[in-house]
Amino acid sequence: MFWRKRKLEKTGKMRSAKQLGMIVGLSAKEVNVILRKKGYLSGKPGAYNITSKGELYSEVRGNSNGYGGYAAKSWEFIMWDSCMIYELSNDKYPGIDWYCDKCNAFLNVQKGFNDHKKHWKCKECGYKNLISKEGIVAE
Repeated sequence: MFWRKRKLEKTGKMRSAKQLGMIVGLSAKEVNVILRKKGYLSGKPGAYNITSKGELYSEVRGNSNGYGGYAAKSWEFIMWDSCMIYELSNDKYPGIDWYCDKCNAFLNVQKGFNDHKKHWKCKECGYKNLISKEGIVAE
């Protein structure tokens, strides 16, 4: 296993907490809890606020049901830059990119990847990779 320390760089592609979670195997609620713990959100479920740290990687969008009068309903939701996926998948080893020892596939973005697991089976080639300090070799 080898890794590279990375800076969080914006991609410009915006995703909801639900969409980010689907990529890494988490629910929208779990995504928001992680983003809160890492300082991108404040508040509580249903009433989150974006922090100054989170403003760099998010935008608030609005939607409505299209009705007028008493039936009108509108709501706001937060969209996150796709780079936030790295904040979700690397809790144990923050800022580390993981690659498959056999096929060199980027493991961090494979569905369900979690660096708290001792091993990860690559979705591309099936190789079982060691995910630990002992398995890290700097490039």
